[in-house]
Amino acid sequence: PGEVIAIYLYNCWEFVAAYHAATLAGAIPTPLNPSYREREVRYQLENSGAVLLLTDAPLISAMDLSGLPLRRVFSTRTSAPGAAPFADLLRPATAALPRPEQPPEQTLAALPYSSGTTGLPKGVMLSHYNLVVNVFQLIGPDAAPVRPEDVTLCFLPLYHIYGLNVVLNPRLMLGHTLVLMPRFDLEAVLRLLVQESVTYIPTVPPVLNAFCQAAEKGLFP
Repeated sequence: PGEVIAIYLYNCWEFVAAYHAATLAGAIPTPLNPSYREREVRYQLENSGAVLLLTDAPLISAMDLSGLPLRRVFSTRTSAPGAAPFADLLRPATAALPRPEQPPEQTLAALPYSSGTTGLPKGVMLSHYNLVVNVFQLIGPDAAPVRPEDVTLCFLPLYHIYGLNVVLNPRLMLGHTLVLMPRFDLEAVLRLLVQESVTYIPTVPPVLNAFCQAAEKGLFP
């Protein structure tokens, strides 16, 4: 409890499982932008004091992560030298979940990093109370019109608070079907809209522009 777990992955189910497993264990997940280079990865790992890194081999294949406070590295889909397979973490085990020592207003739940537009990125200390209240701001009465039967398509990065707590966590709480994409790809999105019967797409202005252009070209389903 209280230790920091780094998640350096594109959108995938392993990200989701690792994030919530870490919080259940009382740890603090710090998600990293999967487009980060070695210097940026090393900075966040060192600055956050992360003791575990959950990633995939292609993301770290050319990186030197020596000298960092990491105790273990796990790779999800491709084996990497010095990294244990993520599957090891999925083996059945018996363990008592720790009881929080502080109230939710004071217990850290996540440590995303700012974009660092005016300097180095800074860890944003979000409590369990912060995140849960934000979820209920989104799904409460007279809030966003979301339904348990919705199918949500998520290409917004889960390492960012928009993807993490505006898309992922409210949808899990409501029992949505969540279709994850590693990144936005117009052709794949248009295919998935039909294939998965998508009803809800959280998005951003450049994507809306891409949708408008696709519709003008007759590509939209």
